[in-house]
Amino acid sequence: MHPLSALPPRSSTHLARCALTAFLSLWLALPGGAWATSGQTLPDSLSGPDTDSNGIRDDLDVFISATYPAAEQRSRADALRDYARSLQRATVANERPNELWLGVQALVGLQARGEARWISLAAEVRSRTLNTTPRLNAYAAFQGRVSAQSGLIPLAGASSESGTLDHCQRDCTIILFQNGILTPEERALSSVWQLQKLLGNSYRGQRLIYGLNYNPTDGLADFLEVFRQKLGERLGGASEFGRDYGAPDGVEQAIRDFLTSKLSQAVKVPTSPGGLLAALSNPTSLLQPQAAVPSQQEVTGAVEDYARTYLDRLVKTTVKIRTATQASTYTDARIAPLTDNIETLLRQGLPVVLVAHSQGNLYAEVVIRELQRRQVPLERFRMVGVAVPNDHVPLGSRYITTRSDLVIAALGLVFPVLATNDTSVPPMQQGGAFMGHAFTEVYTNTGHQVALTLKQAIEDAIAQVNP
Repeated sequence: MHPLSALPPRSSTHLARCALTAFLSLWLALPGGAWATSGQTLPDSLSGPDTDSNGIRDDLDVFISATYPAAEQRSRADALRDYARSLQRATVANERPNELWLGVQALVGLQARGEARWISLAAEVRSRTLNTTPRLNAYAAFQGRVSAQSGLIPLAGASSESGTLDHCQRDCTIILFQNGILTPEERALSSVWQLQKLLGNSYRGQRLIYGLNYNPTDGLADFLEVFRQKLGERLGGASEFGRDYGAPDGVEQAIRDFLTSKLSQAVKVPTSPGGLLAALSNPTSLLQPQAAVPSQQEVTGAVEDYARTYLDRLVKTTVKIRTATQASTYTDARIAPLTDNIETLLRQGLPVVLVAHSQGNLYAEVVIRELQRRQVPLERFRMVGVAVPNDHVPLGSRYITTRSDLVIAALGLVFPVLATNDTSVPPMQQGGAFMGHAFTEVYTNTGHQVALTLKQAIEDAIAQVNP
């Protein structure tokens, strides 16, 4: 028996009180209450008020100050403000050429100052920054025009010097992570540090130095359209999408709120203070016969429907990327920095292992072709593919794809993909492992054999580039 089926039937008064609670929540959430004028709503300007001209909207400044009220927390507050400032420049189309990397560096600084909440704080600041439709649209446009960025990353919990090539002679190997699309900065950084946790700081006498080839998400607006199609244009919707780019594992509460808001169709909304007081004394009067509180089954069904639509868009976007990158003459100025960084490392005689995830594998193929065109020696270069959306891996490299990866399975219905070679991950888990595709929650999760398989593949690659 489903646990919900054991509950007693809800009375009409109970449903009425639920409806009234939902209405009051919406009423109180409005600036100035239900009778707010248009002048009291959230401003739609991209920049918003910035009283002290520090490049950060006043509401974000207030949030960061409340997060770090103590003087000894000043350095953490400054790092979080640097990230907020980078997002603000991107939103108002005043970004610098290396804006993505400035945002990454800000989060590196926040984590280096001992902030354990750096991932959730980054998502919260982005959510608050992209809190209106125009701002979210502007940020999606930024993601479509900005170039990828590449650089070395200090080891988690270590000094910034751990991310440099100082004192490297013949005992350093570079481990570069290359992300797929729909990967915010904090998740890409988390993937790098998860690799460090998996591999350690050295292997067979080689000091391991970690780096990130960060790809922006060209086509973010398409996923935003999916979100709006399923959840509509509503107060708070932009912030919800901005938090994690509308990932299916993070939308249940948004969908619950969306379904609950439909109660307004069955509620006789009071239009005066007297009417509100009358409703409080007789909540049953708020109900019409068809009124209902959304059940868990309805919520689950809506989440699954959203996930299917989201996955369909992900497949179409990946097909578009794959079609473009398969052309032997394809080149892309957006990913030129990825090639430049690897070329510089290899020409310095440093061994490089590139770990590419999802669509990062498709971009990696373009990078390798460009390295070959530039006649860069590749004897000390290897690649390991993770969740590969293709029927091959460049240079005959090792790869890992788990059978529970719904994204790769869906792509396999459209074009040939490499056979799965792991069965250790249970299907459709909770949270970030829901689609079986996430790098940190699935492929480097040491609770599953797949992480140990990936570790062995990377270690073998390290050995090959250090004969």
